[in-house]
Amino acid sequence: MKKLIPIIILLTVFSQNLTYGQDLMTDFKKVILKSFNYTDLNPIYKPESEMIQKKFDKILEDFGDNNVTKNSDSNIDTLFNWIYNNAICEYDDSPDSRRMKMRRAICFASIALISDSDKAHTFTEYSKLSIIGDIESPETELLENQYLGILLIETMLKYSQDNLNQNDLTILKEYLDENLELLNEKIYFETLRLIEKCKTIVRQ
Repeated sequence: MKKLIPIIILLTVFSQNLTYGQDLMTDFKKVILKSFNYTDLNPIYKPESEMIQKKFDKILEDFGDNNVTKNSDSNIDTLFNWIYNNAICEYDDSPDSRRMKMRRAICFASIALISDSDKAHTFTEYSKLSIIGDIESPETELLENQYLGILLIETMLKYSQDNLNQNDLTILKEYLDENLELLNEKIYFETLRLIEKCKTIVRQ
């Protein structure tokens, strides 16, 4: 019986850690869904934008499910087709610019979530670049919350790969501080709480 006690303790700790990890992943998904989304106000373009957003929401919902095939060829083909169709770089106006940026960003982020870990980072970078437009002169006006969403996706991916460190959390916190007045207040504080939870388990 004495020999069983340490085993029982270990199993209990493992179970608690597993539950905590699942809860943290759920928290990531909730904040991402609130921040990384796009609502098209133009009734002409609204159906396509909603279709792209719903595809991302479903892929995010399934992320981490071992029963889901990560590298879905059909999903990736569809997403790349959407990227191609929204590759226009000359815009009629600011709403048109944001529409194209967000559609591409959502598609790249979706591909990142269904890619192997060695490819995912490339597609999160493409997603970020889709929003900022130019590395030398980044532009995120009116899309600050969505850019935060990409950073959260990147952080979640690193966490799921057991590759998250304190520096990653520092970068996320710095973005919050720099864009405090531009971010949705609720999303801001939920992200802060998420960072604090992550700090207790990630490596230095």
